[in-house]
Amino acid sequence: MVERGFVFPPASRLGPLTAAERQAMINASPMLATYGTTIDRESAYEILRGKPAATQAAPGAIPAPPAGGNLNDADWGNSANQEPVRRQPAPQARQPEPAPQESGGIFGTIGDMLGGTTGPRGGRREGVLESAAKSAARGVAGTVGREIGKQILRGVLGSIMGGRR
Repeated sequence: MVERGFVFPPASRLGPLTAAERQAMINASPMLATYGTTIDRESAYEILRGKPAATQAAPGAIPAPPAGGNLNDADWGNSANQEPVRRQPAPQARQPEPAPQESGGIFGTIGDMLGGTTGPRGGRREGVLESAAKSAARGVAGTVGREIGKQILRGVLGSIMGGRR
């Protein structure tokens, strides 16, 4: 048997509030005291652009940068009676000149394909002969290793199991 379930319809509305309902919700909100008053404080952008402030700066305060956006190192105080710092561009690192490439013609190209080359950053590229030699060596080493392993295993198991004599 199936047990009866109680399903409640949603207690919200899908449409927007009317202007009167919205105003009633705002007036009934406990946050109205904190967020109900609009305050237009002076923004950092306005301070940097030189909007005149209502009060004078406190003694010892760092002066505001000049209006117009031309800022340099001395505009932020900390260098009241000093000359502005003159910055010189950093010296450029010398690039080593690339070694002239030797052109071997068609034989040089064939030699590079067969024997391999060194790339522009010092990396080594295998040639056809090198990769074939490596493949053959791996195959031979694998075969030899496999045969030796078989013989050792045969000998160990034969001594343990007491094989034919």
